[in-house]
Amino acid sequence: MPTTAKIKTFRKAATSRRRTVRSKAARTPARSFKEEPDSLEARIVQLAISGKLAEVGRRAIEAQRKLGLPVTIQKGDQVIKRYADGREEVLEIIPRRKFKVPRGVAIIPSK
Repeated sequence: MPTTAKIKTFRKAATSRRRTVRSKAARTPARSFKEEPDSLEARIVQLAISGKLAEVGRRAIEAQRKLGLPVTIQKGDQVIKRYADGREEVLEIIPRRKFKVPRGVAIIPSK
């Protein structure tokens, strides 16, 4: 708690509980989050905005395969682990939720 805060303690008339209130000047202002330009989040957002995120993802998956490491993906309602030698293992089947598209909402097909 800051030492410059003015703290007032008073008793409410209707109840016997005490309440501590800090003056408005003593409250800390909300900090705005500023990303560093070289942070991972900033680079991902920049790739998504520029339309290059899918290509970068494909290249990362290909690099994992060349190293001989498995890649886990979601395809439809299945979580699949793809190995470098071409094998696929279904790790889990995700149950589909009953979802109704609200009136007036159009579904945009993916590429």
